[in-house]
Amino acid sequence: MDCAIGVLILSLAVMIALTVLTMERRRMLLPLYPEKRRAYDAVVASFILISAGIVAFLVIELWDGTGIDLWRPLGNILIASGLITFAAGWFDLIHGPSRGHAVNHVVEFEGKATGHVSPGLYLCLDHDTEAIRELLTDRAGLVISRYPEDVVRERFGIERIPVFWLTKVEGKNTINPHRLEYLTQLIVSFMGRDKRPKTVLLDGMEYLNIEVGFKTLFRFLTIIKDYAVLNNTIVLVVVGEDTFPEKEWALLRREFPVLGEVRGR
Repeated sequence: MDCAIGVLILSLAVMIALTVLTMERRRMLLPLYPEKRRAYDAVVASFILISAGIVAFLVIELWDGTGIDLWRPLGNILIASGLITFAAGWFDLIHGPSRGHAVNHVVEFEGKATGHVSPGLYLCLDHDTEAIRELLTDRAGLVISRYPEDVVRERFGIERIPVFWLTKVEGKNTINPHRLEYLTQLIVSFMGRDKRPKTVLLDGMEYLNIEVGFKTLFRFLTIIKDYAVLNNTIVLVVVGEDTFPEKEWALLRREFPVLGEVRGR
């Protein structure tokens, strides 16, 4: 009996530790992968159910009172439920669908585009609404911004082009700034759907620079640039000259041309 009690106490300690660890990981990962909330909650719940089942068997070992036979089926049910819940949560975590956004190709401004800008990534030194509208003319557009969707639509006069908000707040059409792999996948998928001309507006580099650091941001921009060249896409990166230190700004200027200089402004 003493051996059985020792095993049960050790098992309970392990399950409590796993529960605490899983809850901590859930707190860290949920803002990055909110679509996995159900899976995280199921895994946490499974550990709690199994712990409760172990407690039931501890009661059996420690208590000789009447009604003890009722605790054994209760323990079995709790542990079985915990194992089933864990399996379901783990399956959802590994194989469940991640949140995805079906980015439609929408041409907001019909007409003949003026001027010529080759596919690639360009630094836009301010919110040049006129230039942005020109480069969205007769092109499918996508906007990624630090500002909420309604603010962006009002500022640039767009109604149908997909707009995504860079924010840590969970919601519709929002992207956590630390999910650069997901953001890259979203943009590359948009660019690669077909060969027609496209324009992507990236607004919020100061925010991304603070959140992920310059090296990560620069690597992200170079990847987007290469895909833009291959997929007939113009990427406009709205940024201020005073956003980055002189050394970092010089590196950006060497890698990416300034839109105003390319267009002769």
